[in-house]
Order: sequence, then structure tokens, then C-alpha cells
Amino acid sequence: MYKNVNPHVAVEMLERIKRLEPSNFEADKELGDIAYNMSEYKKAVKAYDRYYANSPKDQLNIRSCENYLMSLYSIMDIAKVGKIVAEMEALAPKSMMFKRMKFFSAVDNARNSINYETDMAKAGETMDYIVNKEFHDSLYLYLDYAYAADYKKEMGDIPAAVGFYELALKADSSKLQGYTELAKLYRRNKEFDKAIATYGKFIKMAGDKAKLSDLLGYGQMYMYASQQDSLPEDQKRKYMADGDAVFQEVLAKEPDAYQAMLFRARINIFDGSQPEDKPTELYKEALKMMEGREGADAARFEACRYLAFRGIKLDLLDEARQYTDIMLQIRPNDSQTKTFDSYLKSMDK
Repeated sequence: MYKNVNPHVAVEMLERIKRLEPSNFEADKELGDIAYNMSEYKKAVKAYDRYYANSPKDQLNIRSCENYLMSLYSIMDIAKVGKIVAEMEALAPKSMMFKRMKFFSAVDNARNSINYETDMAKAGETMDYIVNKEFHDSLYLYLDYAYAADYKKEMGDIPAAVGFYELALKADSSKLQGYTELAKLYRRNKEFDKAIATYGKFIKMAGDKAKLSDLLGYGQMYMYASQQDSLPEDQKRKYMADGDAVFQEVLAKEPDAYQAMLFRARINIFDGSQPEDKPTELYKEALKMMEGREGADAARFEACRYLAFRGIKLDLLDEARQYTDIMLQIRPNDSQTKTFDSYLKSMDK
């Protein structure tokens, strides 16, 4: 009715109508539609609340109902989305938006449910519109597939989650978060080269917007790849060198980033059964960087554990005691701490 009118003028007209006719709920629908189209979702919800609560359900405008659900989703009132869509779905059983909102809300509400496992399993029953391809491919959004991937991940089906995130990025290749999520899934699925390539694409697309934490995540992909069992030495060393280069890039940008130095030490461990010079040097440097830093206990413990292990292996027991004492301060009940401490005491250290 007011689609060809300046939206601000239309709102003034409709609010005037509401003052004169408080029970004119069609005006609320129009107010909701205008606010929705202007991305003012809180205002849209207020107007649609009145329209939905006071209009005969068999006379509701389906498009406005879809907008109502999208507005609720946009302000993250997920519990209400689930409630309203359950009441609405019979009005338009073939509405893709109703099916979408039912699935999204089922997954999100299950995540916060005290009956997590039961409710998450039930959520899977609402994704048939995706699994059975009930609509043309062009109608599916990035979020349809991303939710399907997240659901499968929650259920432990990593290969299926990978497939859905691949579809999500085909639907919209501009979604940067999708690349990091897919890379993590590739890693969990032990497809390490794909994980590296996908995370690298994210870093390239992000450009100057990539955070140091993103670069750390990228380097970790190489680290995980380097830790594969029965990896040929040349391939392992290539992963190690490429990942180390990423961590050095982080340190060039942020010299105080002790996490990057810690990861440099970790990725340079070629044979974990024997102490090595390069990890030793890097762990010692990481410890220096952590001096006086709060929240670094886990990293400090890791560095001291390696250095204490080295001291015991090389019979540098005074040095081993120095690092074991720090471990005792951080995690006195840790099994490795107890083992080192017990051995050193047996050697009068």
C-alpha cells in the first residue's frame, strides 16, 4: 500500500492512523514491512508482534510473517523464532523461509538446552528441505549449508560437515568465516593440505583485515600437518619450515607475541623423544617473553616441561630442577610434574 511512498512519510502516515484507529493491525503490518525493509529489525518486531497477536491466523500475510521471523532471527530472539514458526508453518507448508527458520532455531535452541543431545538429534529432523533438495539450488543460502555443516559437526559427522561447508562457500564465496571453519574441519578430517590451502585463501582474502590470531591459526595448520604419523622426512620438514615462517611473520608484526614464539618452538620439534637445540633455544626465548605476563601459565608450563625433559635427558639436573620447580608452582598435581620431581629427588636434586 505504501511501497511507492517515501518510507519516513509512510511511517508518519501509519502512526497517525494507529493513533486514530488503535485496532488497525494492518497498519502494524505495514509498519513492520517498512522497518524490515530498512533493516530496523527491533522496530519491525514490535510492529509485527502487534499484527501477529491480533490478526486472524488464517488471514495473515505470509510474506510479512516471513519478515517477522527474519526480524526475530536478526535480533537473536531464537526462542521466540522457534515458538512462532511452530505456530505459522501450517499456514504455508511449502514456505522455504518457514522451513529455514524452523531448522535454524531448532539448532540454536538445542545448543542452549539442558536436554542437548535429545534436542540436537531432533533438530536434524528439520533439515530435510536441505538434504532432500526440496527447492532449486539457487534458492539455498550460505547460512542453510553453514547451519547444516554446524549441525553435522555437533553430531560428530565431520565428513558430512565438510561437504556442507563446501556447498556453503559455493553459495557465497565471500564469507570469510566459512573458510576458517572449513579449514578446521579439513584438519579434523585429516585432510591437512586442504586445510592449509583453505586457511591460506582466507588469509589472502582478508588482506590487511587479517588479525595476528588469524595468522597464528594459519601457522597451526602447518603444525598439525607436520605431526602426522609416518610422514616422509622431507614433507615433515617442509611443513615445519612453512609454519615457522608464518609464526616469524607474526613476530615481525608483534615482537611481544610470546604465543608465536611458543609455536615456533613447538613446530621445530622434529623428534619428540630427544631434546633438540632449536626448540630449546626458542622455548627459552618464549619464557623470557612471558616474564611478568598474566594468563601465560599454560604456555609457561609447556616451555618448562620441554626444558626440564631436556635437562633430565642430558643429565643437566640442576637445570631440570629449575624448570621443574616452576612446573610445581603452576601444576603441582600434573603427572609429568610429579614424574620429573620424583626422579630429581631420587637424584638428590
